[in-house]
Amino acid sequence: TPGSREYKIPNTKIAQHSGSSLTVTYQVYEPGVANPHNSQTYTLRVDDISGLPTVQCDAVDAGGNLSLARVTSFANFTIGSWPFMSTEQFVSVEVRGVDANLQTLVIPALVEGPVPEVGREIPVGRISKADLQRFKLNEKLEVRASVSFDGKRTWKRFDSLRPLLIA
Repeated sequence: TPGSREYKIPNTKIAQHSGSSLTVTYQVYEPGVANPHNSQTYTLRVDDISGLPTVQCDAVDAGGNLSLARVTSFANFTIGSWPFMSTEQFVSVEVRGVDANLQTLVIPALVEGPVPEVGREIPVGRISKADLQRFKLNEKLEVRASVSFDGKRTWKRFDSLRPLLIA
């Protein structure tokens, strides 16, 4: 804003810099003076984004169990809105756990999907019953969701959902 010490930064330019520091300089142009006045160099710290939601699953009951009996074909994942949510962002979701041999198993549910709309809960992938059956029963799964604010260069994790897989 001319004449003040405030500068509005658009919301769409904040999220991709969360948790980092930026170098800031500016120039002041004075009428009748050939060269601009250069500012000192400042460091601007952008706080990390907090309040990110936890991914949800329609097959997980109130007790935190993901029952294979409740899944007909697919278990669907959704996630609520978050600060600085934008349709220029991308979301990935994967389901992690162990198989019958206790080997780590990771199954993608959504890979770099664009955010379809802002301000409401959005669908973020699904996993088939056949893929769920590859995990060991009576073990915890981790449904891990991440968002990219910067065109898929970096990813920030949401809180994970950790249901118990039961028959």
